[in-house]
Amino acid sequence: MVRLVLQNKVKRFDGDVSSVAIDANKKQLLRLKDMDIEIIYRSTLQIEACFELFQTIARMYYQMHINHVSKGMDSTEMLEKTLVTMAQTFVAAVKTGAAAATEHVEENMPQSLAIRVSEDLSI
Repeated sequence: MVRLVLQNKVKRFDGDVSSVAIDANKKQLLRLKDMDIEIIYRSTLQIEACFELFQTIARMYYQMHINHVSKGMDSTEMLEKTLVTMAQTFVAAVKTGAAAATEHVEENMPQSLAIRVSEDLSI
């Protein structure tokens, strides 16, 4: 899409401006100062550069999607299918892991950092 805009609009605009400037100069109808020509030319080049940058960014995102995002989505989908059949095992592993982590922290936490949770919530 960016390439289409670049080729059909920006390059055509560049050609139109050039032909108008040449015709105006031949017929002495419109006198463009060198500064005006310079401004128009620079603006055209800046527009073209912006669209080329957009095209490069779009290409980068497309490649990123093809090479990484779609593969990650496929892996996530496969993981979901695997976890559905292993749901009980997964839940047990998470609970065991959480209990083991809590136990490790309780045993190895320096007393100066330890916080005791009170059952009495009114404090």
